[in-house]
Amino acid sequence: MIIKSMSAKAGSANFGRLINYMLKPGAREKRPEQSLIKHNMLSPESDPAAITAEFEQNASYRRRRANGVVLYHEVISPHPKDGHLVSDELLEDIGRVYMAMRAEEGLAVAAIHRDLEDQDRPHLHICISGNKIESDRQLRLTRQRFRQVQREMEEYQRQHYPELVHSIVFDQEREPELDGLRRDHLREAKRRQNREVQMGRRLREQGKLSRKEQVRAQVGQCVAAARDADELKRLLANLGLAYYERGNSPAVMDINTGKRYRLKTLGLADDLDARRRQWQAEKDREERVKERKAELERVRRERGDGGRERGR
Repeated sequence: MIIKSMSAKAGSANFGRLINYMLKPGAREKRPEQSLIKHNMLSPESDPAAITAEFEQNASYRRRRANGVVLYHEVISPHPKDGHLVSDELLEDIGRVYMAMRAEEGLAVAAIHRDLEDQDRPHLHICISGNKIESDRQLRLTRQRFRQVQREMEEYQRQHYPELVHSIVFDQEREPELDGLRRDHLREAKRRQNREVQMGRRLREQGKLSRKEQVRAQVGQCVAAARDADELKRLLANLGLAYYERGNSPAVMDINTGKRYRLKTLGLADDLDARRRQWQAEKDREERVKERKAELERVRRERGDGGRERGR
């Protein structure tokens, strides 16, 4: 994949303009529905104003420097010869993995765009905060580290999407040397990808959701509604889904079929992380309120005792 990075500094950066363009592309592009991908964001998925406000609130923590970077606008795109193999699901996965690598401690959103006149040119637009979350520290990568992220992304692409043979940026000279086994693997990967895309398209045309899409919707609703981790597990259990974690990777299992779905694969890992932070913040706030009430009660008792003593 080709990754382009552009920075905007104080005085020229405009979160609102970029977010609005990402969600409402120009006349020559279209954005598939539900194509906004969030990373460390709490804002509603498709509300440009709320997303912009969250970025601007986070930017208020940054140090005021004339040449300080406020935001990064980055674009990820495959080679046009691979464009017909690139589904929205593939781009969503690439976007989530890239934002986790590139902006682990920052805010980021990505949106899928497709050219109306050339469907073989899908690409991702990404907005990344210039500073870390609620911090005055810059979210800056050295040229060497950015190069490393590009190579790591390409290795991920090789492992998970080997059919994208033309979208190799590094070590292109090795591609003509693919042996027969690798070519067979690429052909099978292409067939599998096409089958999945066609099946999903047919189900959507029939007004149906695939089981994976159903599970994604159900889990997303439970994550949004739950007030703590225990309630999340209860809500999921009521829908026939068992929540579990393997290592640090949250997942659910369909109790009836035994089919397992990682929240990262469903695109909900960031949403769960955000809710966990909210739950912890609410818990901390409740503890502070209790401590404050206890302190007030202690002061009242002391004042009351002192008053009685003075009366005597």
